[in-house]
Amino acid sequence: MRQELLKAFRAGVFALSAAWLASCGRGGTAPPLPPPIVVSVSPRASTVTVGTSAQFAATVTGTSNPGVNWSINGISGGNPEVGLIGSNGLYTAPPVPPSPNVVSVTAASAANPARIGSASATIVNLSPVLGSLSPSTVEAGSNDTVLSVGGTGFAQQSSVDLGGTPLATTYVSPVQLTATVPSAQLAVPGIFSVTVVNPGPGGGTSPPGSFTVSQPPAISSAGSAQFSVGAAGSFAGSGTRVPTPALSESGTPPSGVAFEPAASLATRTPAGAAGRRARVPRCRSPSPPPAVARRSRSC
Repeated sequence: MRQELLKAFRAGVFALSAAWLASCGRGGTAPPLPPPIVVSVSPRASTVTVGTSAQFAATVTGTSNPGVNWSINGISGGNPEVGLIGSNGLYTAPPVPPSPNVVSVTAASAANPARIGSASATIVNLSPVLGSLSPSTVEAGSNDTVLSVGGTGFAQQSSVDLGGTPLATTYVSPVQLTATVPSAQLAVPGIFSVTVVNPGPGGGTSPPGSFTVSQPPAISSAGSAQFSVGAAGSFAGSGTRVPTPALSESGTPPSGVAFEPAASLATRTPAGAAGRRARVPRCRSPSPPPAVARRSRSC
């Protein structure tokens, strides 16, 4: 009995094997493998100036799920030092270039995070442009003076240079800086070059503007005049940056001598801003009063 059962088992195995071989002979194949997931990012490389944005896009094939997760230098979503990236692939560069200044932008498949695509972003400073300077003129001998500098392309690392010397500079916005000129640099009159410098990577030096340290008003000479009693006369003098003087007198003129400041008898008309006064020195007369009195003034 056992012999018969063993023969029946062997016959069954043989029949199954034959059926399988027959199916193979008719061209049977194993089920196909699914296609691999591929993630690609564009653009592959981009140069981004500090504080500005660049758009990246991810394309996913091999899956019905097109979603990706973005990271910068392996940090999901990035951070303020290397830049930030949103779920839509919009990358915003940091305000200061990182070191190194090339960062990796990566998109990982939501269906299979092991499948990634990557690109690179190079972060650089802008080239600055100086547009305005206020004040643009101060008098020699002034105290420390704060300059307001307007323009474009300013960054947190920008420096204002006066005559090639960096000033203490404060970043206000991409279009405004302030800088302090110490009194030591305002001691000597002259016209000085002003530039804005942005360091590398990128960056550069702006076209120059000018800052004037002017000579303060000064009297260089003053004359004297002799007046006859009852007759008018005039004074003469010279100076730098002195306005037309407003005349005044001190002392008591001798009998018969009248001085009228409103008569505008000054013969010179110097250039300069209005509002400064020249003083006529004391009118003197010996005793007894002579017929002619001498009066002098400075302006």
